[in-house]
Formats: sequence, C-alpha cells, structure tokens
Amino acid sequence: MKNPSCFISYSWDNDEHIKWIRRLATELQNKGIETKLDQWDCHPGMDLMKYMETCVRESDFVLLICTPKFCQKANNGQGGVGYEKNIVTGEIFEGISSPKKFVPILRKGSSMDSLPSYLKSRMFIDFRNENTFNLKIDELIRHLYDYPIHKRPILGEKPNLSEDVKKQAIDNLSPSKKPQLETFKHVYNFAYKNMSKTSTAAEEFAKLWVEKFSNVNFEVFKEAYYFAYKNMSK
Repeated sequence: MKNPSCFISYSWDNDEHIKWIRRLATELQNKGIETKLDQWDCHPGMDLMKYMETCVRESDFVLLICTPKFCQKANNGQGGVGYEKNIVTGEIFEGISSPKKFVPILRKGSSMDSLPSYLKSRMFIDFRNENTFNLKIDELIRHLYDYPIHKRPILGEKPNLSEDVKKQAIDNLSPSKKPQLETFKHVYNFAYKNMSKTSTAAEEFAKLWVEKFSNVNFEVFKEAYYFAYKNMSK
C-alpha cells in the first residue's frame, strides 16, 4: 500500500493559527503521510491557482481546517479558501471522489459558525482542545490510512432460524410454564438416552409424562425403571 497524501486547506487567521497548521502538517509528514502545505511548497513566481487546483484534485485527502474566518471566506468565495471551495464542491457534487476524501477539522469556534455551508452535514474531527491533540492526531491518521479502531466484523453465516424461533419461544414462556419445560427436557433426555433411542419416541414419552404424571416425582420413576431393567428384563 502506498503512503497516502493530503492537502491542507485553511485560512491565514493569525500567526498562532499558521504555526498550528504547520505543526499539524509536520505531525502527518512524520507519520508517513505526504502532506502538501503552501507554507513549504510555494515560492515567488508560482501559479497559486494551479497549485491549489492540482493539490485538491490529486491528493488522496483534503483536510479543511475550519474556523469562523475560514467559514466566512468559504461562504463568500473570498481568497484562496473561496477558490478551493469551488474545486472541492465541484468534486463533491459530481461524485468523482471518495466520500472520505474531504475531512473537516474543527479548530476553533462551534460547528455552526466554523463549518461552511457545504460542510455542515459532514462529520468532523474536533481539534479544539489542546489536551486531546495526540488523540485526535491518532484518529485522523487512522482515517487517512483506512485503519479504524473499530472494524466491521466479518459477515457470518445464516443462523438456524428454526432454533432461534424455538429459543425465543422458550424465553417468552411465563414463569409458571418454565418448570414444566425443564421437566419435559429432563424426561426427553432420559427417554432418548436410555429407552427409545429415537427422538420422536422420546418426545412422545416426554409429552405423556408432563401431561399425565407431572405430579409424580420423576426420580422415583427412574429408580423403578433401572430396577426393572437390571433385575427383571434379563
């Protein structure tokens, strides 16, 4: 598997924010993710529009660092953020990219005032709390490598639905009926193992016992049966 690549789209809010973006990009780059960032990619004489368009279209992922200022610029189509929004929304609406490609990162503010209109309905990763930075980096890296903490289990085989129906019927029995059920199962197992050797005969015997002799101690019957079998039937 090749290393994933990502492009970071953000607004130049202030020096602290620009520094934080560079920290994020460095963390990703150090974890084997080819990270495209204007702070270390761009140079005088470069065609910025072409750079942004190429990065958005060719990167495996685009991280959209959402702040109130980013939201305002995206919604109003201002600057580089506004231009990148046009490219991103074009790919989203045309369905030419994976739905996992565009990853909103909530950096400041609330989801209401920081996520632009085209990202409002999308799940985001919350990076607002500095104390959970490492946890969120791990969550982001797992997404970029498609290695989630909780994986979908392998699809199993179709269950024996008849047995499930029987079990459900047993579970739904009233408490007063459950002792009779236990007696039936006990008698059936005894009859099948020691008397009839066929499931049909054992079932009939168990039904008869429960219906006719439920007030008789079954242990007494077993003792009499074993006595007769050992001493009389030879």
